[in-house]
Amino acid sequence: MDLDGLLFLLDEIEDEERVSIATKCFTKYQFPKPWNTKHVGFKNHGEFTQAPSTSTLIATSEQNPNACIFYSGIHESGYCFKARKMSSEERQKAVQNSRSCFLCLDRGHVIAKCREKNM
Repeated sequence: MDLDGLLFLLDEIEDEERVSIATKCFTKYQFPKPWNTKHVGFKNHGEFTQAPSTSTLIATSEQNPNACIFYSGIHESGYCFKARKMSSEERQKAVQNSRSCFLCLDRGHVIAKCREKNM
């Protein structure tokens, strides 16, 4: 291999490491595969179903305190595909506004008291 090829591979590895670090808080969740048609929000190989009404979202989030902090959906925050497309600043602001833990994304505690930190 020539020097240019090695430099290219080094850049690719560093880019992958940066992406891994940037999305670290979402790694505790297993993202569903696009062909999983039983996953909530999916229909026919990854096509999204129609968005629920506002009243449905409000009722759902009242029943499930761990509902998505990014989209108010019925999925947990770590499963949110919208959050994956947001910038880190937008995600940080959403976590702050929802008063959620920066580590596990659950409401009701801060990172200093997070149980996930000890696992």
